[in-house]
Amino acid sequence: MQRYKNHGIAFQYPEDWMLEEENNEGDTTITVTDGETSFWSLHLMRERPQVEEVIEEIETAFKGEYDEVDVERSIKQLARREAE
Repeated sequence: MQRYKNHGIAFQYPEDWMLEEENNEGDTTITVTDGETSFWSLHLMRERPQVEEVIEEIETAFKGEYDEVDVERSIKQLARREAE
């Protein structure tokens, strides 16, 4: 496994996946991909917009990009706080 550690976060990802980090107007996007069909992406938003607004924008973007999109809402703990 490879390890990413920057911006106050850390995670591991498969050895054969590629990592890309983009910085744009104070926001940071970190994406890891297998180069074919699978990816995981994290977007750090410095302005901290409302969660529901961000979720709606993401859903709209994915539905516009992909023919089939499944949306499954869940609430998890992140840094000991509830996170959608």
